[in-house]
Amino acid sequence: MLKRYFIIFTAFLGLSHYASAAASTTYSYTECEGSAMPYPVPDMALRAIPDSLTPVYVNHIGRHGARLLSSGDYTVSLLRYLHRADSLGTITPAGRRLMNLCHLVTERTDGRWGALDSLGMAEQRGIASRLYSLAPALFHNTDINAISSYVPRCIASMDEFTHQLSRLDNRIEITTASGRQNSPLLRPWTGDESYKSYIDSDKWHKVYSEYVDTTVPTNVAIKIMGAGYPFSKNEKKDIAMAVYKVVA
Repeated sequence: MLKRYFIIFTAFLGLSHYASAAASTTYSYTECEGSAMPYPVPDMALRAIPDSLTPVYVNHIGRHGARLLSSGDYTVSLLRYLHRADSLGTITPAGRRLMNLCHLVTERTDGRWGALDSLGMAEQRGIASRLYSLAPALFHNTDINAISSYVPRCIASMDEFTHQLSRLDNRIEITTASGRQNSPLLRPWTGDESYKSYIDSDKWHKVYSEYVDTTVPTNVAIKIMGAGYPFSKNEKKDIAMAVYKVVA
């Protein structure tokens, strides 16, 4: 009998967490990257299956792998602020370094915004390899069905994952599919009228704004723009959030 797998690749919406504006924290640099951190590689010893159990089925739901910055919006916005600070003569040395970073990001990413990168490809191959090593017998003569959304990085992630399985066992039969026909399962919020109505309302704005007001460290903006920069209302928070996105 053919064993059957169902593999799903999709992109999840998430809110990146900002470090507190406290004077000092015990968080490391990478811990502050939040959802932008690469997939962790688990300790396989902790994934051992007890001798009394036999795996019979796998249903894997995975996010896309590491990608390039999804769009140039934050980079362009940050550069606009930094160029103004430069023209006003308030920009700091840290601000100039950040300006160089923005130019580097634009140069390296232009035309490839949001694309799966080499790290993301390696992540997907690694996940597939670890799954295979956990129960290799489960993959022999296996029929795998994999689907993804229409998002290119999700399709590429599915391809890397399934290709790695085929490299490990060429007796695997793999069927893949991608596109908007999978949206009801992979992107359900796009067709949920109550959800869309909620997003279009102002019910969540108050909670979100209060969170931003108490969490986003506005001193970041002063550190790069300079104390003499004429900040307008909410500009410090907007700049700090743009810095977080680009640096992470």
